[in-house]
Amino acid sequence: LVLPVGARPHAAADALAATLAARGVAAVQTIVVDEHAATGEAALRRVYAAEASPGAVVVALPAWDAPTATVLLDPRRVVLLVVDPARTRRAALEQAVATLARLGVPCLG
Repeated sequence: LVLPVGARPHAAADALAATLAARGVAAVQTIVVDEHAATGEAALRRVYAAEASPGAVVVALPAWDAPTATVLLDPRRVVLLVVDPARTRRAALEQAVATLARLGVPCLG
């Protein structure tokens, strides 16, 4: 899961998918979750379907605290936090990291 904190996740998700493909990870799928989705149900179904197939799944979420992101947070899914240093307040980043820790969700950075 690519979670933005004051940043846009799409470029980071694309770069992560390209890196995985370059390292030989087969069937890398990128899923972009719509920030205007009313619930995360459709996103969750798309992610479950992608996870059932072989290969890696990269999911770009609209915001770390969006309802669609919250429904996908799971200790079995690793989160990559994406931060724009010019736009992100330190307190917002600390809150995101603390929330992920309380939920037991592993965070890469």
